[in-house]
Amino acid sequence: MNSALTRSRPNHPLQSLVPPTIFGGDITTLISERASLTNGGGRVTWKVRARGSQLVDSDDKPTIAAFSGGSGIGIRTQNECSGTFSYLRGQFSLAPAECQGSVRFRLEIGVEHAPSVRVMVSLYDDPGLATEVATAFHTLNSATGSELAELIINCQPLAGRQAPVFGIVQVFLPTSADARITVGQFSATSVTENPNHRHLRIRFDAFGDVTKASSRLRVWKFVELLRQQGHDVSVAGKQADVDVYFCQKDRRFSTLAAVRKANPRAVVVYDFDDNFFLEDGGVVAEVLAFIGYVDVVTCGSEYLAQFVRPWHPNVYVLENPLDVESENLCRPTRGELNKIGWFGSPEGLLELAKTDLEGGVTTVTKGGDIEFELSTVDKELIEFDLLVFPVEETTWNLAKNANRMMKALALGVPVLISPTPEQRRIAELVGLPNDCMVDSLRDWTEGVARARSTFAAFERAALEARPILLSTHSTRAVLGSLFDHLFRTTRLGEALVRPARSSSPAFKRISVLTVDGSANTRFAATFSDSGVNWADFHSANAFSAKSLPNEMFHLRSEGIKVADADYLDVFAAADRAMLDCDAEYLLVIPAGVALSYGFAAAVERVMDDSPVVALFARSQFYGPAAAGALGAHPLRDLLLNPSPLGPLLVKCDWMRERKILWQHAYELWPWVTAVKALSRDVPVVMVEWPVAFDAVEPVPLNVPQQYAAWLAEHQPGAARELPDLSKQWGRMLVDIVADAASGIAGDLPSIVAHLHAREMATRMRLNTVERELRQLKKARPSAK
Repeated sequence: MNSALTRSRPNHPLQSLVPPTIFGGDITTLISERASLTNGGGRVTWKVRARGSQLVDSDDKPTIAAFSGGSGIGIRTQNECSGTFSYLRGQFSLAPAECQGSVRFRLEIGVEHAPSVRVMVSLYDDPGLATEVATAFHTLNSATGSELAELIINCQPLAGRQAPVFGIVQVFLPTSADARITVGQFSATSVTENPNHRHLRIRFDAFGDVTKASSRLRVWKFVELLRQQGHDVSVAGKQADVDVYFCQKDRRFSTLAAVRKANPRAVVVYDFDDNFFLEDGGVVAEVLAFIGYVDVVTCGSEYLAQFVRPWHPNVYVLENPLDVESENLCRPTRGELNKIGWFGSPEGLLELAKTDLEGGVTTVTKGGDIEFELSTVDKELIEFDLLVFPVEETTWNLAKNANRMMKALALGVPVLISPTPEQRRIAELVGLPNDCMVDSLRDWTEGVARARSTFAAFERAALEARPILLSTHSTRAVLGSLFDHLFRTTRLGEALVRPARSSSPAFKRISVLTVDGSANTRFAATFSDSGVNWADFHSANAFSAKSLPNEMFHLRSEGIKVADADYLDVFAAADRAMLDCDAEYLLVIPAGVALSYGFAAAVERVMDDSPVVALFARSQFYGPAAAGALGAHPLRDLLLNPSPLGPLLVKCDWMRERKILWQHAYELWPWVTAVKALSRDVPVVMVEWPVAFDAVEPVPLNVPQQYAAWLAEHQPGAARELPDLSKQWGRMLVDIVADAASGIAGDLPSIVAHLHAREMATRMRLNTVERELRQLKKARPSAK
């Protein structure tokens, strides 16, 4: 395995930091306008200058095109341009008080077939733009796509100025034919400096674009604010060397591996707000495989947090920020309930249909009575007198948060809700009266009648709720709370926080055993990376072919019995430990494999079923493990693929009775045990939860190669004649076939034929290895 795909184990403290914050200070919005040629006297006046070029429109007037949910200015060239002074220009001015500190200018821009497009912002001392004060450029990264051009100008030299500053934002038109440029919103913001501000490199991978509510609230709003605060923020792309990586809903294993490789100290956050833990969801194993490698799991509700807490030590309920375009928009008080509305995604209409509200409700959705448009929906909603949110308490709906209800209240619109846990929680937060809740889907007509009779109280409750939500659920408040949690609980903060380890009373019934026959001891990583409390087990034993005093001391301090010996003696010592085990169960962990935090929950589920043998799924290469009932897999496939399985839990009395010795199988011991159990109709369970992962890069399982490495390092005073390794390997294969394949006569011939062919190929390789070992032995005389 590539070392980049191993789980990060940061074990060094970060440099001391002053109490960090993601906020650079108070943000003051100076300009925020969507580009338009007729902006009604706004602060930015746009015009087009085309020299030596020909536009599609004969009068050289740009066309109006859709951009980011609203209108913008779109220009397309007809022929290849020869001039160098063709541009789209917006002119603005800043008041003297606004020219403080650094001012950040941002422009939404989309291009098609337009390479080398540049955006420029310049500030001038006079309205005639004769004396330039400062300027900044931004060059687009690609010839096709959408981008947010961001330019920063330091205005501190202008502090104390009495006269306004005049500026232009200029997009230079491309010289290629059939190129198109679309310009959207232009904004200028000023940020008050904060000495504790910490600059971060952050990457988001979003589930959807800004039109999808979940991504808009849990990614795009955060991205916008973080960029305003001066952080380097990328969305998807190829940036891997970052400080924080947020992955929303989708589980991008390859990206996770790339981030860990580029910066092992990066903090990885996985966010979801859907119930992926439904039995028919089909992604439970993949989710648990993914979260085993992340630092923090964020979810959209406490309902979801209860599912994931047994499987991860750091779970944070990330609330949705308010989904409003402007905090200034508010429904005026009318005193009468006339217009009732509902809004949401089209599938939500199924919930509305379950009520007794037959007609009389205007729907705002895709394909509804009013078409949902992100740029206009807020203005549509404040025209309603009451917005209804009926929700049936299904396992899927219970995971949903109350963002639509919060949006309505933030706009000052009265609401009528089903008292699901999340909607009830928000109602209690803002103090809504009980009359705002409808307990049954059959009582909504009665609920509307109740609202109509006491409508003044409904209006008053909505207006009183509005400032509370604007304070507690603004994007800044939600994002600040999230990063406070990250600073407190991860290595993003001042000190390295050791993750919590899971415990279980069931551990007392288990003795742990791991054996490492390789020259490079790997079980130290197994014990240090695992998310379980080793002191809670009946006992823990580790046998190594290499003596590492420092690591041994560390392991012994955790109550782990450690023994090291001559290479071939290691396996005999492990056999004695297995046969002498006085615990009810023996847990065998392959060297170099760690247990996740969720292993405690997995063990409890398995031990309740009282199996004789249980195999735990293993997540390798940052990907989901193959899961399912092992008994349903063809036995022949298992025999022909003796790859190392994950950790194995076996009842000690059955194991002793079968005398399954480590010396017969070396590091394939779990595989041999499982095959023997299956071939004798012994209960075997394969746990579907991927609760183990590779902690370090594994070494070859080939015994001669391991022995050669051990000899090369230790140069022992061993016997003059090397053991016949080829004969040992052949005997092991014969034993495996004889023991495991008995009782399955139908498949036996093909199994034996396949294994015999493998044995012949192995013997040829081992002959070469044995010759090299003998030469090695002659070169290093035995100790006297």
